[in-house]
Amino acid sequence: MAANAQLVADTKKMYSYFLRQLNDTLIFLRQAQPQLVLTPKELKEREKKFASILYYVPSVNEEESTVKRTNAQLKQIYQRFTSNGLYEAFLITAVAHFEAYLADLMVLFLMHNPKRSNESVKDLPPCKTISVFELVDSKDKDALLRSVFVDHANSVFRLSPKLYLEYMVKLISAEACKSTASFCEVAATRDLIVHNRLKINETYMKKAGKNSRGKIGDDVSVDALYYDDAMKHMKRVANHLRTHIVEKFGETGGELT
Repeated sequence: MAANAQLVADTKKMYSYFLRQLNDTLIFLRQAQPQLVLTPKELKEREKKFASILYYVPSVNEEESTVKRTNAQLKQIYQRFTSNGLYEAFLITAVAHFEAYLADLMVLFLMHNPKRSNESVKDLPPCKTISVFELVDSKDKDALLRSVFVDHANSVFRLSPKLYLEYMVKLISAEACKSTASFCEVAATRDLIVHNRLKINETYMKKAGKNSRGKIGDDVSVDALYYDDAMKHMKRVANHLRTHIVEKFGETGGELT
C-alpha cells in the first residue's frame, strides 16, 4: 500500500499522547510517594497532639459519616499505600491507557485501510459487514465505517491480551513484539488486583504463561520496581506498532503484505 502521510502523522500524534499519559503517572508517583512517608518525628508530633482522629467518609445515606483511626493505624495506611497500594491503583490506570491506545490505533488504521478488516485470527470475532442498504441510506459513510470499526475494537479488546496483540500485528502486517509475553503477565496482574486480591489463580496462570510470578495460591506484589518494568513493556509494544506503521507508510512505504 502506498505512502500515507496522514496515517503516519496521526499515528505519531496518538503515540505521543499515550506516552505522555504513561510518563505523567510515573512522574506523579515518584513525586508523591516520598511526600506520603510519615517520619518518626512526624508521628511523635501527632501523638503529642492527639491519640486518634476522626475522618469524614461517604456513607450509604446522604449525610457524611466519620471513622476513627489511631496514629498506629494511620502509619499502617501510609505504609501500605506508599509501598504497594498506589502502584496497584496506577497499574490499573496505566493498562487501561495502553488498551485504549491500541483500540484507537486499530480504528485509525482500519479507517485508512478498511479492506484489512477481513483479517482474522483464531477465536477472534469477525468485523461486522455493512449491507448495501446501510451504505445507501448513510448520510456520512465515514461515520458509518468508524462506528463499525469502533464496535469491532470493543469486541477485540474484551479478549485476552495475547489474542488482541496477535490480531494487531497481523492487522498491520508486523512481526510480534518481544515484549508481548511480558505485557500479558502485566495484564494478568492487573486482573488479579481487580478480581482476586493479588492471589494467583488459574486464569492468571493461563494469561501469564511462562512469565507467571508464582503458582496457584501465591500472592504477587506490585511495587515501584515492578511498576517501572510494566511501563517499559507497554512502551515497547506501543513503540513497536508505531514504528512499523511509520516505516511502512512513510515516504518510503511500500506495499502492505
